[in-house]
Amino acid sequence: MEQQLDAIQEEIIRRINKLFQEKFDGNQRAFGRAANCDPKTIRDILNGNHFITVTLAFKMAYALDITASGLFDGLMLVDED
Repeated sequence: MEQQLDAIQEEIIRRINKLFQEKFDGNQRAFGRAANCDPKTIRDILNGNHFITVTLAFKMAYALDITASGLFDGLMLVDED
């Protein structure tokens, strides 16, 4: 299960990074302001050094003009039996 969760986390970060580049053109400070989040936290998340909490997912999704569920769309754990 841990490997699946790590892969899901990586995919969410990839999705956030893509939308972030499109909307904020790589400006982490502007993204942080829009998400009401410390730019250092933004940097750590985009670099894979910080887990995304539910609160951060909602804040970042809001700043990226997407729903939080949109970030998770199609991602799920599968039974490993």
